[in-house]
Amino acid sequence: DIRQALNEIEQQYLDTRTDQATRLFPLDVQAAWKKPAEERNSFEHQIAYLVERQAEEKRAAVNWDNLKGDKKENWKKLKEELKAFDKLRPKPLPQLITVSDTPGAVIETRIPGKTNSDTFQPAFLEVLGGEEATVAKPQQAPSSTGRRTALAEWITNPENPLTARVMVNRVWQYHFGRGIVSSSNDFGRLGTKPSHPELLDWLATEFIENGYHLKPLHRMILLSRTYQQSAFHPDAEQYEQIDPENNYLWRTRIRRLSAEEIRDSMLSLTGELDLGMGGPGHKDEHNRRSLYFRVMRNSPVPFLHTMGAPEGIKSTPTRYIATTAPQALLMMNGEFTYQRAQKLAENLSEVSDPAAFVTQLFTTTTGQLPSETQLQEAIAFLSTGGEDETASRRIDFCHILLNSNSFLYVD
Repeated sequence: DIRQALNEIEQQYLDTRTDQATRLFPLDVQAAWKKPAEERNSFEHQIAYLVERQAEEKRAAVNWDNLKGDKKENWKKLKEELKAFDKLRPKPLPQLITVSDTPGAVIETRIPGKTNSDTFQPAFLEVLGGEEATVAKPQQAPSSTGRRTALAEWITNPENPLTARVMVNRVWQYHFGRGIVSSSNDFGRLGTKPSHPELLDWLATEFIENGYHLKPLHRMILLSRTYQQSAFHPDAEQYEQIDPENNYLWRTRIRRLSAEEIRDSMLSLTGELDLGMGGPGHKDEHNRRSLYFRVMRNSPVPFLHTMGAPEGIKSTPTRYIATTAPQALLMMNGEFTYQRAQKLAENLSEVSDPAAFVTQLFTTTTGQLPSETQLQEAIAFLSTGGEDETASRRIDFCHILLNSNSFLYVD
């Protein structure tokens, strides 16, 4: 068997590399690493994990050209034979960082630096009841301590006053720009009081009764008259005197689309957006949703970064969207926006009538028909120049609408 013979040659060399890495550690650390996993306590398991990381780094840096004599020749021969089966190899599965149970006894929790202090058993926050946790080993994982399961059950317990309220408040904040509790990351005494406490309680109850499913919650909010109202109220002057901050939502709040929404909307308008689900993230520009960009803290996506996307360095409970000069320059002069304008004009190239072109373009980009003034001005713009400039004029007009407030803002 080719693979077995190859593994025998490689394993001998890898064992040597592992030994070189582990010999650098103190003897007690080496002993913890050599002990079978099922016999280690939790501290020894952590030590062994750190040693194994060093050994793995040493093995990963292996240079197979350092093999000598017959071993090197046999290794090269086996590698060539193995290449014939490359086309049969499945694609590698995506890897995720996850949590696993620590085998062995759990070290008792004490006050740091005081080894003789009383031990602490798992319990919940005093401000939320403070009762001790009932910890039982889950049947699905008999080797687990059951502590994380007990915590998860407490978090999702319908009697927990925070979980459902925090979640529905975040959803409300996304749709209305501000949560019922405006300090969405702080539901404690230092946070703000809810503007509509009964509504928050009712939404939380509905959320729980729907099995913590988000789609019914989104649907209920989006179909509400509060969400569907306009930002322009006929009695705005009077209501501004009563509620200038619009805390009671007598009109909708005008908001600019987020960075991801702008990019995805432009790709959707042109029919280029790939709605495929799952798979690995992408570092470079692609036609999938912005969700699938790989988050690289030191090299953010230029378009999203300029348009105000979070940097991924810290938690962002509220997305503060600012309008800056670099954003306007990027939208006007950026290659991505101009390419979308070209594609949009290409999609409508078969619409020869200028009025029909303008009407369809307005409907596609802004969701509304152009006014009579807008229609006439657009036709006049498209008619400027000769027929050979018609295509470029149409691209420019598509570019204009992609930069318009009607496209970039929700009102």
